[in-house]
Amino acid sequence: MTRLLLLLSLITASIASYATTADQTIPGTARPWTRLPDDDATGSFRFAIIPDHTGGTRPGVFETAVAKVNLLQPDFVMCVGDLIMGYSEDPVEINRQSDELAAIISTLDMPFFHVVGNHDISNPAMGDIWRQRHGRSYYHFVYKNSLFLCLDTQNETGRETVIGTQQSAYACNVLASHPDVRWTFVFMHQPLWRRDTSPDLGGWKPIEDALHGRPATVFAGHEHTYEQTVRDGHDYIMLATAGGGSQLTGPFYGLFDHIMWVTMTPAGPRYANLMLDVIAPKDIATPATHAYAREVERNVAISVTPLIGGTTISGTLATTALLRNDSALTQRFEGVWLPHPTLAFTPPAFDATLAPNTQSGIPITLSASQPLALESTPTPRISWTRRMNPPGYGEVSRRHSTAVPIDTIHRCPRTQEAVVVDGSLADWPALPYRVESRDRITYPENWSGPDDGSFAFATAYDDAFVYVAVKTTDDMLMVDRSESPWSQDSIAVSLDAREEKVRAADSPGSKKEFETHLLYYLSPSGKGNMIWYLKERLPEGSQAACVADGQGISLEIAIPIEYLNGRQDGAWKDFQLNILVNDVDTTGASRLRWRPDWNAGTYPGAGTFRKE
Repeated sequence: MTRLLLLLSLITASIASYATTADQTIPGTARPWTRLPDDDATGSFRFAIIPDHTGGTRPGVFETAVAKVNLLQPDFVMCVGDLIMGYSEDPVEINRQSDELAAIISTLDMPFFHVVGNHDISNPAMGDIWRQRHGRSYYHFVYKNSLFLCLDTQNETGRETVIGTQQSAYACNVLASHPDVRWTFVFMHQPLWRRDTSPDLGGWKPIEDALHGRPATVFAGHEHTYEQTVRDGHDYIMLATAGGGSQLTGPFYGLFDHIMWVTMTPAGPRYANLMLDVIAPKDIATPATHAYAREVERNVAISVTPLIGGTTISGTLATTALLRNDSALTQRFEGVWLPHPTLAFTPPAFDATLAPNTQSGIPITLSASQPLALESTPTPRISWTRRMNPPGYGEVSRRHSTAVPIDTIHRCPRTQEAVVVDGSLADWPALPYRVESRDRITYPENWSGPDDGSFAFATAYDDAFVYVAVKTTDDMLMVDRSESPWSQDSIAVSLDAREEKVRAADSPGSKKEFETHLLYYLSPSGKGNMIWYLKERLPEGSQAACVADGQGISLEIAIPIEYLNGRQDGAWKDFQLNILVNDVDTTGASRLRWRPDWNAGTYPGAGTFRKE
């Protein structure tokens, strides 16, 4: 009888050690989980992690991920945030998005645990709604003697990407209160361990220090790029996507839709990435493989010398497409011209294989049957695919698009009247440059025409400044969504004042904001001020005014002449300019550019303004 009672007590103790306990300090009745998982007397369990859903959402993918999780039947489901589009202060819109998400999650057969991302809480109003629906935005629970710690890298309000002191103290206290759990799993959205410019890693360092010496794994998302690394003996795993924006170029780049599957065994956790046709190990993409992929990206390219002429296009124009393979792998280039309404191209397509460290030039001609106005002619583009075979990955392919700019040297006139930088463009006689065609737009599926998003601009100078004025047309103004201009309607002006011969020597990807060129990135605010990105890194004396009205945004900036003189070792002669307008609507965002994206190529000469 004594032996039987001892056995029963041991079984009871075993069951108790695997009991599910949850955070009891969350105020109110709302909770960031749908329900707690059931207990049993075994130590093994399985859970799934669903990566980012939003940030360039691709419809239907998240729903597919949820359906596949149901087929797999884990004990419960975790996430790493960014499950709604967010970036709105309209409670009706945020609740609509949240209801839509809740309807998808309700189809799960098992419990689901929320984690906050920047799209889930991007401003204080969204933070209030999240807490009304789910309770506190950071919490913990214990399941089968494993601790799950869920953190909020939006600091509850979305105003900054940090873990605040109160949350940090909470996390460290939770860890100290559970010293003997067999494993600790930490979930957060933004991978703060990568923030090496912050001494405390955005508030993560005290928690990381508290994890020292205990079995633990850390999960995050946000970057839409998978990467597994090790810090202080712990796996740090940054998940890719489950419907968030991605080029989906595969494991070599860490760009894929997946579900992470974690099996907790008596010997510790085991990890697998579940994709449509692959079950991949946790180290499928690491910092080393990413560095290798970036090196290949830098060393393989197609560049086309811009065609610089007059303000009209006529007859036949000739240039060269330079295929460059400075990598250690054989590269195959397959290219074709994208359809163009008014220009014909020769050759219409090409297919070339380049050995490592070789280059090849392909002569190309563009023909216009009748004279065409430069500014209203869509930019020609080559769509091309490169194929290679990195060791251990089989064939890897990636698609690219290279613009072929046709441009002229533009004039920057001396202003006849004093320019007051106040956001009123009444002192500008005209804005001669317009961008209102689909070929100048990134994400054109979110653009319905010039009334939805377009802009015009002008340049001028006097003895003290170079001025740029921009006026947008926008049928739906979206501002005050966050402290980041790129998350709302905004204007970015890039100006490269280096000498023309220096700019011409740029290689693809070599232009760096605030190093090779200036970036004036601003968004208006209905609160009486404006958002000005990294103003402190611009030349002293820079001026800007960014205001909104019922039709769009007006921007004026003034760049000190002494800055341009300093970049050109004397009196300035010219500069290269590009303008980007972010048009954010409730249905998605589009980006309008005057000239091709400097991050995608060098385009020497394109967008050059010469002092008149």
